[in-house]
Amino acid sequence: MFFRTMSDVNRYAQDYNVPPVDVMLLGLNLMGVGGFDPKISPRGRFRMVPMMFNWPFFFAITINPESPFFHDGRQVWLGSNLIGEATPITPDTCSETYYRKGGRVITLNSNSRSSCRGCQFCGTFSLIPDDFSDLLQEENLRRKAQTLLDDGTMTDYRQIESIGVVTGCFRDEQECLNHLLMVNRVFGEFGFSGEVRYIGSQITKRESLETLSSAGTFAIYLTVECFDRRELIMKKKKSRVTLEWGREILGLAKELGMDTSMLYVLGLDSLESTAREFPKYRTVLTRHPLINVYQLYQPWQMRLRHSSAQTLDYYLQAREILEAAFSEGSWPFGYDNYRSLWYTQYDGVAIQNPI
Repeated sequence: MFFRTMSDVNRYAQDYNVPPVDVMLLGLNLMGVGGFDPKISPRGRFRMVPMMFNWPFFFAITINPESPFFHDGRQVWLGSNLIGEATPITPDTCSETYYRKGGRVITLNSNSRSSCRGCQFCGTFSLIPDDFSDLLQEENLRRKAQTLLDDGTMTDYRQIESIGVVTGCFRDEQECLNHLLMVNRVFGEFGFSGEVRYIGSQITKRESLETLSSAGTFAIYLTVECFDRRELIMKKKKSRVTLEWGREILGLAKELGMDTSMLYVLGLDSLESTAREFPKYRTVLTRHPLINVYQLYQPWQMRLRHSSAQTLDYYLQAREILEAAFSEGSWPFGYDNYRSLWYTQYDGVAIQNPI
């Protein structure tokens, strides 16, 4: 248990000079929430507007009857303290497609993440699957693009700033490359001219990066995930990309004019590793890394959490490490990450969080 009361929240906020709401929402993400039957779904989704705020935050978290947070159907409580107005909890699913940033960013799960296995810290496969459409076939992807327009939200894709391709692993790099090119081409038929973000680790060759950079606006978000125990807890297709090799890939992409970032799961490594490794990425990233706090999808995953990551101090000290490493020209955005270290403030400055 990371904390139990608002007094604990306020103490952490004062000790680390962090807004209390950031401490509170970080704890909610780490500990989950009670008030929903875990037999219906072990994880749930809801939006919450914290007290004294006028915009909502989105949560996809563990249903945990032992958590000090409780969702009563309309409100969320920390013990006896009301902390926010909320939408009802719905089961978390492995969704095929969804929007971020007020409908200006699409996340496209086009290669059935729910069927992907291998990384021990990931629990996507345990979610209710909602990604069975075969979007690897061009005609199916074209029908999907049309279906998203048919809901009446927009008439074409000119307002879409980016499409994030978040998938399970492809058979090989060429198949992955072909799919990214297809996504850009098919959505381009409907007016899309924004950025395609590849979130993965299978684009590794300079020739592949050159092909992407010449075909449109692409960005590389490398799934680094962790610094230690990589061969033990990651699937081989991902762990084979060493930390050094990964930085070379990001450097090549940046050299070719592409924007770059990385994904990392905070809670698997020691703080010493975090402090040692993150500064090495400063010169190859053009955007702030996406730092996901480690959530437990299954109880047995507790053993993967680093021994020092059992207290909130670990995560608040990690905030300080990362703010020091990426303090200039690189900021996190709330719409990019629903399991973040930051919610309202980064290094003393308010951060953006469009609905």
